Amino acid sequence: MRTALDFARRRTPYIKNTFTKPHYEIWRELNGEAVYSVATEQKTDYDTISKMKTFTPPSVDAAFVFAQIAKNLENACIKARRHGLVAKTLIAILKTQDFRAHGLEVKLNRATSYPHELIPVLRSLFKRLHRPGVEYRATGVVLGKLCSCKSVQMTLFESPLKVDKMVKIYDAIDDLAGRMGKHRVYMGTSALAHGGGAAHGSGIDQNASARRDLPLRKLNRLKGETARRHLPLPLLMGRKNPLS
Repeated sequence: MRTALDFARRRTPYIKNTFTKPHYEIWRELNGEAVYSVATEQKTDYDTISKMKTFTPPSVDAAFVFAQIAKNLENACIKARRHGLVAKTLIAILKTQDFRAHGLEVKLNRATSYPHELIPVLRSLFKRLHRPGVEYRATGVVLGKLCSCKSVQMTLFESPLKVDKMVKIYDAIDDLAGRMGKHRVYMGTSALAHGGGAAHGSGIDQNASARRDLPLRKLNRLKGETARRHLPLPLLMGRKNPLS
């Protein structure tokens, strides 16, 4: 197959037996069946915000796996603050190398979108989920029961000055990210996920290994795509990429 037309003309049994679900859905779209709904307006309201990330190679290093889920938390909180939202619940998810996912949910004492407030809660969930010696390949977090940050009330034992200082710190971090890109400032607990250390005790930075093991789809970008911005479309990879 060299073109989209060649792909579209293939019969259903061949497509189902040869390709995965995303390819089958694209084949249906090419044959005139509406599979994906079209959203013409930017999404502004959220009930939950989730961030999942797969890393390669899989790891048994608890510190590295926790760094990955801490980075998920940072990303979820960044998105929540961007939309002026705070979370009342937190879900932590670990996925093993054999694709078994395990998760736990907890209700927060106070709604927040600041990762440093959520890290102790996340660590507690992680300790209950993580199994020594088990290889993990993905982590994720879900911020749930989102509401406007304007509706949050402090508890009787919180210091208004401390809260105000925290708000100013994260406003500065978000402003810096807007001008220079995400993760210019990040938590020490997520340093390994940002390339700030070696994994498996091998002296090799696992984050660098993950970049070498990128999927072919990310190594073969469409025109206009970047490492962070790309279409969620699979490519049919042969000897030569017909879309390049």
